[in-house]
Amino acid sequence: MTAVVRTTFTDITAPSRTLQHLHGHYSTFTDITAPSRTLQHLHGHYSTFTDITAPSRTLQHPHGHYNTFTDITTPSRTLQHLHGHNNPFTDITTPSRTLQLLHGHYNTFTDITTLSRTLQHLHRHYSTFTDITEPSRTLQPLHGHNNTFTDITTPSRTLQHLHGHYNSFTDITTPSRTSQHLHGHYNTFTDITTLPRTLQHIHGHYNTFTDITAPSRTLQHLHGHYSTFTDITTPSRTLQHLHGHYNTFTDIPTPSRTFQHLHGHYNTFTDITTPSPTLKHLHGHFLV
Repeated sequence: MTAVVRTTFTDITAPSRTLQHLHGHYSTFTDITAPSRTLQHLHGHYSTFTDITAPSRTLQHPHGHYNTFTDITTPSRTLQHLHGHNNPFTDITTPSRTLQLLHGHYNTFTDITTLSRTLQHLHRHYSTFTDITEPSRTLQPLHGHNNTFTDITTPSRTLQHLHGHYNSFTDITTPSRTSQHLHGHYNTFTDITTLPRTLQHIHGHYNTFTDITAPSRTLQHLHGHYSTFTDITTPSRTLQHLHGHYNTFTDIPTPSRTFQHLHGHYNTFTDITTPSPTLKHLHGHFLV
């Protein structure tokens, strides 16, 4: 198995330290809900962009971050931002093109594991941006939100959902086709490929798309989930999924088994709902 190209970048929290960029990364950061706890950051990228709260300051990123910023709803409050954006940044594939990254945000919400605790919501937004595959086309990003949904592992428990949207959008690979965008959601929804089947979804999409490495191949995109879900290739098998896919990758619990994927990584992290078990983080890129 060959991973995508890895390049180094400067750690924005420790400029003297060089880290390895792999989309889904590895450097520690402080847990915003428990400052004494250090977590592992697995999500990001690296190109500089302007800090939306301090235009004179250049930060590193377009995705997954660590630096303080002003709470957009309460300017006097400084929060720690751990996900995405703000203002134009250079397209890593075409340095001369400036794109607008729209991803991330800030407001309090109830902790899904401890209802009495209020956490900060860091993920959502809405404005148009340029389609990276067709610069002449403007798409609307739909990403983020907050509402309760049923815990797929414990139906009697209501959790708070922080990620998603719902509206049709143009399929980026087939402009004439309108797909339904379901990025982060609430409770069960109908599988658009098998209408009578109800799936539980908390991050992603369900529709076919062209494999970016093999245009003639059509894959099913399932971007994210939390806890177990049914393996799209083997309905009788339940897998644990936490973000990504497309093209084959090795099954983390059974290395001899190959699944589809094109977006993930492999490093352990703590399960946010059960701190004792260690899960694998899948976010990045590993083509065979």
